[in-house]
Amino acid sequence: MFKILSPESDQDFQSYYDLRWRILRAPWDQPRGSEKDEHEATAHHICVKSDSEQVIGVGRLHTVSPGIAQIRYMAINENFRQQGLGRQIYIYLEDIARKEGVRKIIVDARSNSVGFYQGMGFNVTGYGHILFNQIEHQVMEKTIT
Repeated sequence: MFKILSPESDQDFQSYYDLRWRILRAPWDQPRGSEKDEHEATAHHICVKSDSEQVIGVGRLHTVSPGIAQIRYMAINENFRQQGLGRQIYIYLEDIARKEGVRKIIVDARSNSVGFYQGMGFNVTGYGHILFNQIEHQVMEKTIT
């Protein structure tokens, strides 16, 4: 059984950022700290914990402008993929967005994640950036009610 929650303790946040770094930055030789940005203090952070309290999935939502929010830093531990955890994190973040009056969610999806976000109701609206000169992104958005 998995628990979805906001990290609360210092240990929760250390594990949360560690997973973000290990999945989204370390494979491209990026330094620790590169898994954070200027929106950390105002964002909604979500993690999934296993029965053993290990952080195995993460995601973040932050406001871009009135009525528009962005999801970033979605990652699932390799050993726990294909179990619906990404979907659960997304639904949790969308619920937060809806409660805050957000009408549109945007993502800059890595090319290998486009199908996941399309399954969540997103549409590709354009080409995004190329991260670390290697990882192509697509700009995607979804209108929520």
